[in-house]
Formats: sequence, structure tokens, C-alpha cells
Amino acid sequence: MSRLRSQTQRYPATADERLIDRTLITASQRPTKAKARARDDHSPITYQRVPLLEPQTKLLTMGSCFAVELRQLMRKRGISVVPDLAGLAPHYSNVFTYALPQRRLSLTDAVTDRFVMQWYVPPSIRQEFERAFGLWEQSADDLWSARGIWQDPYRRSLFARNKDHLINFIRLLDRLMQEAIEAADLYVITLGLTEGWRKKDENLFVSAFPGDRPEQRGARETIFHRLDYDECLGDLLRICELIFNRWPQRHLVITVSPVALERTFTATDHFVANCESKSILRAAAGELSRRFEHVHYFHSYEMCMLNPPQTVFEQDGRHVQRSFVDEIVTTFIDQFASDAWRRHWAQPQAAAL
Repeated sequence: MSRLRSQTQRYPATADERLIDRTLITASQRPTKAKARARDDHSPITYQRVPLLEPQTKLLTMGSCFAVELRQLMRKRGISVVPDLAGLAPHYSNVFTYALPQRRLSLTDAVTDRFVMQWYVPPSIRQEFERAFGLWEQSADDLWSARGIWQDPYRRSLFARNKDHLINFIRLLDRLMQEAIEAADLYVITLGLTEGWRKKDENLFVSAFPGDRPEQRGARETIFHRLDYDECLGDLLRICELIFNRWPQRHLVITVSPVALERTFTATDHFVANCESKSILRAAAGELSRRFEHVHYFHSYEMCMLNPPQTVFEQDGRHVQRSFVDEIVTTFIDQFASDAWRRHWAQPQAAAL
């Protein structure tokens, strides 16, 4: 096997010859009974409708960057999505983010949604729930710093030049997430990857690769950790325990992000590492849905994988085209919306015609 030329291997673009064309699997699904059936290459993905979305339902999406895409399009479809970030606006001038390693951005609601409110590995999502339930609190000293800039280790790409400003903003986010978790009627969790980074002095996972931003903040404090199936399932079981012990009537929809690893920190090929990562997450999500009556698997991952890449992915070969995300949200609504929600949504649409 050839030696790696650098610490990581990045994902190839769609021009890579290993990406093969696939037969189109349509997004116009119909519900079906849970029984064994034969299918051919042109059969649509089938599912059972579960009426979880009511006109007054509040929905919380958490997870990887794909969860952000779902969240934004769900809002456009009239679904009430929490948290509401409007209360953060007076404090945006005190913090900032990096869209790219050398591209600093001031925060807005949209920027915060895309570059801060993301959790890629199952333990990071679990930690956010445990924080909301008051089981741990980030101390004022639990920050990274370099050359006068402070960083929050646990939320993706959140920085400030003043330590107190950053801690105050973190406390605001903590309160918003606690209120959102308490207010939500339905949770949608999107699992991203299994390659994470854990703090050496605590069993806490950070939000992303610590060397991904200027000055390599957190590189000395963390260690690479490749999660296995038992660890991922354990994190998801813990989340269900927290939710259902307090709110046994609520529901959780679990899905796997189709966005491939940007890079792998293992010695294996990108395709091999990505396949293993997604397989572990998919297996854990399936097991979770079988253990809990109120946990439902949603097949957004399969919709993307069973269609030709050029109809699904952007030119980078990883991110999903907005038009196809819209297809996925349409399918989500078809599977989980109640008749009352459909009638409620149809009224403003009819008025606009």
C-alpha cells in the first residue's frame, strides 16, 4: 500500500472514475406494509406513513451540515423549527466564525445556523442533550486560545477576541438549546460521521477537527477517536433515555447524512473509510428504530445513494444539491405529515394562487 503524503486524505470530486452511474430511483414513494417483497432496479423506495407533524408541531433538527439543509428547507415549507435564533442578534458583534480557514465572517442568524449549530459525531449530539438536561456545564476556562483569539471547543467555528464575550454567547446558546429541546414535539437527528476528536483530559468530544482553523487551536488538547458501532449506539440510547424518560409521548426521527467524509484520519482510502463510517451509523440508526416504538428511521441516505451522483451531489462530490434536498423534504412531509397539517399547509398555498 502506498504511504500517505499527508496527515489526511481529502474526498475526491465527482470526476473521480470510481463514481459510477446508477439507475434513477424516484422520490415519489408510496406507503407499504412491513413485509418482505421483491424489487427491481427501478422500484421506488417505499415506506409507511406515520402522522407526526401537526399544524402546531415544533421540530428540532440536530446533527451534521445536512441537518442544516433540512432545517432551512423545512422552515420554508411552513414547519415550525426550533430554536429561534432571533434573540442572539444583539450579541453578534462580539463573536465571529470562519467560513474557510482564512475567511472570517460576522455572525447573523443564517451564519450561526450554518457554521455554529452543527454536531457531526453521536457523542457531540449526546453532550448537547446532557448539557440541556443540566448534567454538565462548560466552565469559563474550558476554551481554547491562541494569539488573542478564543474558541469554543464544543460548537463548530465559534470565536471571539474577548473571553467574557465568548462565554456570555455560549451561555445564550446553552439557554436557547435547552428551551428548544424542552419545547420540541418532534426531534430529527442526522448522523454525520464516526471520526471524532476527544479531549485528552476529559471524556468530551469537540465539535470538529481542531486543526481546521487558524493557529491550530486545540491540537495539543485532543486525540483522534474512531467510534465503533457499540459507542455510536450507546450515545443514541442515552439520548433516547433522556428524552423518553421525561417526555414518553414524544417522537424521534433518525437519519444518516449522505454527505461523505471531507477527509479521513485513518490509513485507508476515502471510499473505504466513508463506507465504514456510514455503515456503522446506518446500522446504529436501524437498531435504535427497532428498539423504540417512538423512534423512526428516515431514508434520506438511501435516496441519495440509489440515484445517479450527478442528479444528487454538487461538483465537490459530497454536498447534496439544493433541488434534491427539496425532494427529500417533500418525502419527509409525505411520510410524517398528518392530514390536518396537509390541510393547514394547503390553505396559504391556495391563497397565493
